[in-house]
Amino acid sequence: MFYPRQVRLGRTTALPGRLRLIPTDLDVDPIELGAGEAVEVTGTAEELLLLLWQRHRVDDDRATALLAHPITP
Repeated sequence: MFYPRQVRLGRTTALPGRLRLIPTDLDVDPIELGAGEAVEVTGTAEELLLLLWQRHRVDDDRATALLAHPITP
């Protein structure tokens, strides 16, 4: 919710790819940020939130590169 608004207002840059977050413990649709070829990251909702706040790591180099961008305030 915050990230798209911040991109639209020019406060942050758009991701250079699409990040698809798939929570494994909730019955919800994946959350997608950015455009282009998707990089999928799965985990519990808690793990995904920690990833967004750079408090958890993922093994995929492409996902790590996308998550290094300022997604959260």
